[in-house]
Amino acid sequence: MTLSYAEKIGQDLVDLGYLRLIGAVGKAFANSSVFNYQWTKKSYALAGREVSVNRTDTLISQAKEVPYVGEMIGSWMGSGAIEGESQKDRLKREARESEKAYKDAVFKADRLRCRLEEAMMEHLAYMEKCELDRLKAVKAVLLDISASLSNIIPGIQASVDNMLLYQETIQPEKDLRFIVESYRTGDFVPKVLVYENYYNSGEGQTFGVDVELRARADHKRVPSIVSGILMHLDERTTSLLQR
Repeated sequence: MTLSYAEKIGQDLVDLGYLRLIGAVGKAFANSSVFNYQWTKKSYALAGREVSVNRTDTLISQAKEVPYVGEMIGSWMGSGAIEGESQKDRLKREARESEKAYKDAVFKADRLRCRLEEAMMEHLAYMEKCELDRLKAVKAVLLDISASLSNIIPGIQASVDNMLLYQETIQPEKDLRFIVESYRTGDFVPKVLVYENYYNSGEGQTFGVDVELRARADHKRVPSIVSGILMHLDERTTSLLQR
């Protein structure tokens, strides 16, 4: 009987559910006074003895046995493990999976924001067109009424002149701009969701990325987006000069 063999027995008891760790997370058995272990109801049932509880544990003994918080968290942490995978490799894999899920969620949220802005701009453009058509229709109707009255009733020429003067003051484009500037509910300032790479590599990042990180991720001295813009400007300048 050696100390290592005794520790193995303790680990087997924990794995089989006869002992459970108190005040910490995990299912590892350690020969240390820092860790405290408790016999489970399964061990008492196997020994044919009743669980002895004090007055503070009365409610716990009367209730159904609930897994200890540490055991629940430990089971969550140990779920999804691959056979033959070390703990270090598992943690690396879970970190990569979490990073990918975070990246996909950020891109999905940004796509939804872009679609919402596109829908809002299309709707606002349609409303402006409707309002512009309404103002033009009002001006045309006033002009037609004024012309009809001036031909039928010459005695109200002064009123008709006032109506013509009023319809001249109606300028649909300026009136529409006045409506937009005066009755707006507030500025629309969308907040762009920025994906921040955990490893600070600049991969998949667009806004607020250091130029050196972006160039290092593209394996170039100049980021691809900068070189692409410059090439486009050169092509456009050359085509304009050739004309």
